[in-house]
Amino acid sequence: MPAARVGFPGHHRELEAGYAALSALHAALAQAGVVFEAPAPRQGEASPVRAAARLWSEYLLRVVVLALAAFGDVVSAAIWFEVFRSNTELDCRTACLGAEVDRQPVTASQAARRLRLPIETTRRRLWDLAEMGSCVRARRGFVVPDAALERGAVIQLAAQNLLDLQRMYLRLAAVERQPALRAMGSLGAGRD
Repeated sequence: MPAARVGFPGHHRELEAGYAALSALHAALAQAGVVFEAPAPRQGEASPVRAAARLWSEYLLRVVVLALAAFGDVVSAAIWFEVFRSNTELDCRTACLGAEVDRQPVTASQAARRLRLPIETTRRRLWDLAEMGSCVRARRGFVVPDAALERGAVIQLAAQNLLDLQRMYLRLAAVERQPALRAMGSLGAGRD
């Protein structure tokens, strides 16, 4: 990243906002029992925002690799994730197998608006996903069926994503506990 960008005051605010979002996600996942409970941050110490940004970037790259394997391209994967999120956001119990009939259908225009994609692109990709069996056309939109959640690629994506989330938060906790690493704001270049 260019030094001029790093020195820009807005850059640090973006890093702080990202760190806050990661912390909020961690709290929700810990409450659900998906990741470990984090120790409280030490008072008066700066947050390791640069290390958190690097870890988040690494995590997102891992998600992209998994999404490519499951759906063939990133745009289709983003649309599929949005359909599933929209199907289940009003009642998280509908994300479970056997709850397909209670999932809320989402239209192509709703998914396009949320993803800020062109409607025609979204509609075309939804029909491609339907042909693959990754979603189905319902009366008022598209729904991710149970059969799609039981596909090997989706199961592998979910399992590996859970491991990657846990890895990211464990590495962030290590940075938060190590004053020397915190000062560098980095975990080094190595991959687990």
